[in-house]
Amino acid sequence: MFPQKLESSIAYDIARAMMDGFNRHYRLFCTESARAKHRFETADWHGQQRAQRERIEFYDLRVKECTMRLEKEFKAGEQSMDVWQQVKLVKQHDRVGRMADTLDYSEVAFPRERFSDDLIAEIGKFAQEQIERSVMEYGNAIKDLVAANIFPGDMLWKNVGVTRHGKVVFYDYDEIEYVTDCHFCRVPTPRNEEDEMSGEVWYSAGPRDVFPETFGPFLLGHAAVREVFMRHHADLLDAAFWQSCKERIQAGHVHDVLPYERDRRFIHMKEKTHV
Repeated sequence: MFPQKLESSIAYDIARAMMDGFNRHYRLFCTESARAKHRFETADWHGQQRAQRERIEFYDLRVKECTMRLEKEFKAGEQSMDVWQQVKLVKQHDRVGRMADTLDYSEVAFPRERFSDDLIAEIGKFAQEQIERSVMEYGNAIKDLVAANIFPGDMLWKNVGVTRHGKVVFYDYDEIEYVTDCHFCRVPTPRNEEDEMSGEVWYSAGPRDVFPETFGPFLLGHAAVREVFMRHHADLLDAAFWQSCKERIQAGHVHDVLPYERDRRFIHMKEKTHV
């Protein structure tokens, strides 16, 4: 989140401290998990049992550490509810489950040796199908966030992930804004050939001006991705789409976002029961 979007200067520092606590938990958890292969190969069963107990306790220990830090550095117990409401800004406005919790992810790469040749072959076999589904869900995720009055900001592929249920989620909050605070514009017509060939932005833009048609070069460099994206979500490159969403939100329209596909909802189970 932007520190300047918060009325309280301490709210951002508290949020960062909480994220640091989650990051520490993630690092320690991954470090301990990485040793599992060695314990298995050396039949260190007692070590594995110990590691399992410790991993169960990891989260509670990190929560206690974070709580102590918040109290020591920020006197958390004395902060007003207004401060905590700002700390929770992202969660309060994420009604659609499209943002992961307060965790930072970086350098998320997996060593090749952890994957068997058979698995790599299977991935390659179904890669096109997965690309199509993921790109479709990526566009759906953006539209769900927009319906919740959230403009994701940095929409690069590195800032999203796919859950085990196939849902795309965003986990980068650095440039989020309210949709209603943004101005969605078309790129002006070049005044001359020099403007058209310029490698720099030649037109003026305010701090919250957004030009959706400029998303393409950053998002659609891969031909297969571009084909699927343009087939299902070409409207995301049109300022008119964003402006219409903004106007609906300003008019008080609340868009219902269903977290599960129809075949996984209770209503579907009810329908099968009556068949």
